[in-house]
Amino acid sequence: MKEITNPYWDEYVRLSLSPGFREPKELRQQLVCRYALALTSPRALQSMQDFAFGQDIVEIGAGSGYWKFCLEQLGLSVASYDNSPVESGANPYFTRESRPWSEVLIGGPEVVAQFPDRMLFLCWPPANNAMASTALSRFQGNRLVYIGEPRGGPRTGDRAFHDRLARHWKLIRKVDIPHWTAHNDALFLYERARKGRSGKG
Repeated sequence: MKEITNPYWDEYVRLSLSPGFREPKELRQQLVCRYALALTSPRALQSMQDFAFGQDIVEIGAGSGYWKFCLEQLGLSVASYDNSPVESGANPYFTRESRPWSEVLIGGPEVVAQFPDRMLFLCWPPANNAMASTALSRFQGNRLVYIGEPRGGPRTGDRAFHDRLARHWKLIRKVDIPHWTAHNDALFLYERARKGRSGKG
């Protein structure tokens, strides 16, 4: 993978290698507010680039647009949406000091229907919230990248989302990525296993 500008990863590595490093909750909150919920490790970005194989991406719940910022440096085209982008001041994961890293348009899971030829990207969809399951039900494409916890994890997605993954999608690869203590997120690469009668999965 070519070298890119990735200050989130650089800062995480620098801090984690510091003598006597401990990971207080406040540090994670600071970095999440500055960058993104999931750590943009080079391995994660490379896995997404390889899996996309040149295919464009649609991202729902993009927050600050940091993943888009990194992925577009690798030559991928990413259409990013969030019902409450950082600049709206209404996103609970960010603060007034947070700033956008790339363009994130206002929109929720309903917009995926406009991008049947793109790969869907969901990074840390909110827990006990229909956002991810709705996006997946309306998505017409055949590839999905999901970053979050597996089924049973309390922090990402809802039951309907994980049920839909189990019924209609085939896990191609799980990529372990660095994550904060007490979290269990990873990067999951899926392909559609079959389509229901409605053509939706």
